[in-house]
Amino acid sequence: MPADDIVLLSARNSFLVLILLLLGISTYQFYTIQGVTTPVAAMWVTAAGVFYLSKWYYKRNGAAETEKD
Repeated sequence: MPADDIVLLSARNSFLVLILLLLGISTYQFYTIQGVTTPVAAMWVTAAGVFYLSKWYYKRNGAAETEKD
């Protein structure tokens, strides 16, 4: 297993922890103030953007590596 795989696995796990924490904060705010504050909503948009950009990036790099082989 290359070292990159360990780094990517760690990053993926960290991102999962961030999403679960964000979900907990959003749920708490929804039940206490009957809504979600702007910073939390902005964090959701940022997290979704990072997810889809990383998905696109690794898909693009994976295609480039298979063309080399």
